[in-house]
Amino acid sequence: MKIEQELFKNFHYYKKVFDITPCGMIISDLRGNILVMNLKMEILTGYTFQELKNTTFLKFFEKSEDFRHVLTLLREQGAIENYEMQLRRKEGSKFCAALNGKLINIGNKDFLNLVFNDISDKKQLEDKVENFEKKYKIFAKHGVDFLVILDLKGRIKYINEKGLELSGYTKEDVLNNPFSKFLPMHHLKITLRKFRKRLKGNSSEFHYQTVSKYKDGKQIPLEVISVPIKKNNKIKEILVFAWDITPIKILEANLKEVIQKTNLYKDIFVHDINNLLQGIYLGLQLCDTYLNANSIDRNILKKNIFVLKKQVKQGIKLSTNVNKISELENISLELKPIALNRMLRKSIKTIKKRFQDKNVNITLNLNNLKLYVIANKLLEDVFKNILTNAIVHNDSEVKEIIINLSREVKEREYAKIEFIDNGRGIGDERKEMIFSIEKMHESKSFRMGIGLYLTKLIINSYKGKIWIENRITGDHSKGSKFLILLPVIPN
Repeated sequence: MKIEQELFKNFHYYKKVFDITPCGMIISDLRGNILVMNLKMEILTGYTFQELKNTTFLKFFEKSEDFRHVLTLLREQGAIENYEMQLRRKEGSKFCAALNGKLINIGNKDFLNLVFNDISDKKQLEDKVENFEKKYKIFAKHGVDFLVILDLKGRIKYINEKGLELSGYTKEDVLNNPFSKFLPMHHLKITLRKFRKRLKGNSSEFHYQTVSKYKDGKQIPLEVISVPIKKNNKIKEILVFAWDITPIKILEANLKEVIQKTNLYKDIFVHDINNLLQGIYLGLQLCDTYLNANSIDRNILKKNIFVLKKQVKQGIKLSTNVNKISELENISLELKPIALNRMLRKSIKTIKKRFQDKNVNITLNLNNLKLYVIANKLLEDVFKNILTNAIVHNDSEVKEIIINLSREVKEREYAKIEFIDNGRGIGDERKEMIFSIEKMHESKSFRMGIGLYLTKLIINSYKGKIWIENRITGDHSKGSKFLILLPVIPN
């Protein structure tokens, strides 16, 4: 009976991982009947799992054709990526979601693993961009930033006062000069080609975007409408309306970055959490097999339960790190003076307690310094993460870690913290990727290292620096040296 209770507890931990994920998650059969649903999905839809248990996820799909299309794609292709649709909450309101799904096999039976991301904010940002563009098109009818008249050779015969004011040029700088003089080289050829086509009466080239070079050297994106001025049915001049679209370009760039990062974090999280869930399920299957056997080997069951707990903790850590990354990138966290001595001692105490079953020797050299930096409680996460890696990735019988604190003066005064270990070390190619989530994503072999990317984000938020060197110069296999610089608060 105790063994059954222990297994039930592991299912409870398994549900915890599911519930703290930042995405809505569902596991269903091939007909779409919901078998497992996490807490985030309940929050997104307003339904409880008990209300949806053994009903299909059509219940919260706004369009039945989306439901049929998703089932067809998953059955035939085995996966679906970034499928955008509208979902309907229990109280009737609608929201936009992106679905990523995968056909998974558990115990020789196929199931659907579905991950829903609320993309309402992304859609609102897209709408802002669209509204911005509409606003400028309407504005062009009533007033423009630049109003220019060009002769048939492209020379500027007239420019409005607002255009001169914005660009910083005088009339003497502009009039009777070719407009090409005010274009950067990389936009010159294509804009001249459009002008020549317009002279020939090509109406398809009346509306386009280009870049103008201001007197101070700034390059400004412009939206242009060109209108031919005719006399006796012949084009004599070109009237050009143009306006600065820098705000639109900034919004577009921000939107692109938001989408790229969302997809990147989603991809890494879904990849790693799926691996953990598969491992947990296989472990539970093994436990079930042993329970149903004639004789029960308690030691084997305990080992399986230990592995299950370890995977659950990894899942919780992964979810926690993803949430912290989101906070760091979207919220300005409060900073305050932190005593480095106290924070280092606290981190060492926590790590020693966590790894009391291992032979760990941590030496702290404070060099009689009492330094304060502007940081927050996340600095402790940085120290614990580095110390944990120094122990986990270490095959030495005695895991030696030396922490040195010193001052270093560069463009300002810094506290320098060195973490030196006798672990496996980090190869040069991995040193380049270890703090870059994009490079980790490309490598696909170093996905669970998201904690070190979080470490760099935290240090960056303190206006600090972090990098890695070999403990022994020229030989990475003899251990690593993590170095951190943090601006010191003057005495």
